[in-house]
Parts: sequence; C-alpha cells; structure tokens
Amino acid sequence: TCDTVSASSCASGTRPVADRSSTYCKASKCTPKDCCSPLPSCDSVSCPKKQMVRPNASSILCHAFVCTTDECCDPRPTCVTLTCPEKTLPLPKPSSRLCRSRECTTDECCVHAPTCDSVTSCPEDKTLRPN
Repeated sequence: TCDTVSASSCASGTRPVADRSSTYCKASKCTPKDCCSPLPSCDSVSCPKKQMVRPNASSILCHAFVCTTDECCDPRPTCVTLTCPEKTLPLPKPSSRLCRSRECTTDECCVHAPTCDSVTSCPEDKTLRPN
C-alpha cells in the first residue's frame, strides 16, 4: 500500500493520497505516481455571497485535499469604492451594496439625480427656475 511513500517523495503540486493505507500500488514497490495526487485548485471552490473567487483561480493550488475560502476567496467590493459620475447620486447604504465583479459599476451603485422637470408650480414665495 501507499503507506511506504512519504509526502517528500511527491512532486511539486501533489500530495500523498488521502487513504494511503488502503491504496494499493500497481507493482510490488509503490511509486509516487501510484500514491500522490494533484492538489486541487481554487477553480473548484464556491465562495460565500460576500466573497468572490480570486483571479487566476485555476493556477492557485490549495494546501490540502479540499480548498478553503481563506485560500481561494477575496471580499467582494462594495459601492464605497466607486465615485458616481456627474448627474448621478450614490444609492443608499453604499457600504452594504456588494458589486458583481472586482470593479463596481455605476449601474450597481448610482442613480440618476432627480431634475426639476416634473415640478410645474412653486409656493407663492418662490419662482420656478429655468432649466
């Protein structure tokens, strides 16, 4: 069985199989090819709602047989990171608005500023401003 193969004999990017004592080798002497398996990469991870998979996930190898969110996930940016352009206003509670990708967009974080177009009359002591 693979009990005879140590972790140091596995190639870079691989680890000993999880069930070494029950993994039988192809020949009478076990080799790293029989007993080492590739490390998983972060492209197999689902991150929680407030996080997103790190860039280049497929090239990030995890340290164990199962990847963790600490290894593979980054916090999602919030609308606090975006400055709304002219004639728009930030949506309420920008720090709690999670963006869909690494950079927030105006569609996610901003709303068109209201205009006076809908106002047709003013109180007696005020006058309607021209556009």
